[in-house]
Amino acid sequence: MKFPKSIEQYYLDVEKIKKYGGTDNELSVKVAFKKLVDVYVKSQSLLLIDELSYKTEDGKILYPDGTLKDSIRLNRGFWESKDIYDDIDKEIKNKIAKGYPTSNIIFENSEVLVLYQNGEEKDRCNFSDDDDLDRILMSFVRFRPREIIDFHDAIERFKEEIPGILEVLNEEIEERIKIDKKFKKNIDDFLLKCKDAINNNIIFSDVREMIIQHILTQDLFTSVFDDSDFHRSNTIAIEIQ
Repeated sequence: MKFPKSIEQYYLDVEKIKKYGGTDNELSVKVAFKKLVDVYVKSQSLLLIDELSYKTEDGKILYPDGTLKDSIRLNRGFWESKDIYDDIDKEIKNKIAKGYPTSNIIFENSEVLVLYQNGEEKDRCNFSDDDDLDRILMSFVRFRPREIIDFHDAIERFKEEIPGILEVLNEEIEERIKIDKKFKKNIDDFLLKCKDAINNNIIFSDVREMIIQHILTQDLFTSVFDDSDFHRSNTIAIEIQ
């Protein structure tokens, strides 16, 4: 078991909530469960954030109880809590029908924990079984959706290919300067603006680096992050454009 003390503390927290508050309803008990899940989440350098909006394919906005995020804001999983007196299977069916994602999500009602991955139920357990509880929570936080794997693979390929890309862009800029007088004038004008606005020691090679970075980031922001506004609102990007 990965975090036996944390699971033991969870049981104690729930008992204290019941003893002091006289209740075991969803809103009261789910605080203790989130505290437990956070231990597993932090072990993977992730963050479980409450009530973030999620847009379904048909445009509906949903608010899972928790969304698992990584450091670059990608969704890694979801958590949905139900009341202890709810029929967990019926509630899961209703949530899925509404469009809740099933790529990696845990449903629970403080008695039963159910894990869905890749669109189907992968595991379930009773909360009283600490070994099973630990296993499912570890599966939840360690899961990497296909799109996440593809994204990181693409980053690694990009790192490998970037030297060749930079060489080609450098050659293209040098060739364009030789054959296009207007382009060369624009480069010279931009260099003067940079000297005036940023630092008088800026030279042509610095400007060339700015142009290359602009080309690369523009492609990334528009194709990966769908954020062309970055280049429309960035002063230097506007000048380069």
